[in-house]
Amino acid sequence: MPSVFTKNGLHFFFYSNDHAPLHVHLCKGGGEAFFEIAPRVWLWESADMTTADISSGAGACPRASPPYHREMA
Repeated sequence: MPSVFTKNGLHFFFYSNDHAPLHVHLCKGGGEAFFEIAPRVWLWESADMTTADISSGAGACPRASPPYHREMA
């Protein structure tokens, strides 16, 4: 899994063959969250993460710029 970055113990990553919509995963201490990042950042799903970690992760999520997704020709 390609890593985007790590901040405050939160590990941000993505799967290169993952599905749309554009999103990132983050994990910490066995918990995981999934944030959609285009056209805005919002929590899609989480499991076993504290509210503080989710909030911190949302604030640190990368923001996507248009075009959000391009089909490969």
